[in-house]
Amino acid sequence: MNTLSFLVGGLALLITLLFFSFIGLLWVLKQLLTIGQQNDTILILLNQISMNIWQAARMQIELEENTGDTPSTVKRELTLHRQTEAYAPSEPQLASLK
Repeated sequence: MNTLSFLVGGLALLITLLFFSFIGLLWVLKQLLTIGQQNDTILILLNQISMNIWQAARMQIELEENTGDTPSTVKRELTLHRQTEAYAPSEPQLASLK
């Protein structure tokens, strides 16, 4: 009887250990799946952040180029104005022609 109790107790302990091992394995797999989903989410967010930073940098470069064009535009307009003044007859010239 003592041997039978020992065998039944040992078998019950083995079944209990297997059951809790299976439960632990399921928990670990669920955690791995959750971590995988979190990694995917983090990668998507990092991709969006990098795209936003890249677009902001590109817009900043375009803005700097646009503001950089302003002095050259002003210079061209000033040059054109000076050329127009140089070719336009002045008041004394018009008076002498009359």
